[in-house]
Amino acid sequence: MANPDLKVTFPDGNIKHLANNQCDCPNTLEVVVNNLVVGKKYTVFINNLNNTAVRTFPSSYSFVAQNANKTLSFYYQFS
Repeated sequence: MANPDLKVTFPDGNIKHLANNQCDCPNTLEVVVNNLVVGKKYTVFINNLNNTAVRTFPSSYSFVAQNANKTLSFYYQFS
């Protein structure tokens, strides 16, 4: 049986941006990963978020899937 393709989505409204002078915390970007194979190791990273220069952290998440779905939170600040 073939495994389904890994699906990564950025849900509507998941980017919460506040101007730097209004917040001393980083901005959040949530990533939903679906169709994971339980027990398999995955690494998720974001490259070229958009054409605005930002610093994204952590640079990646590595994990062993415990469920078929996982939500990860990345953070970003403008460069």
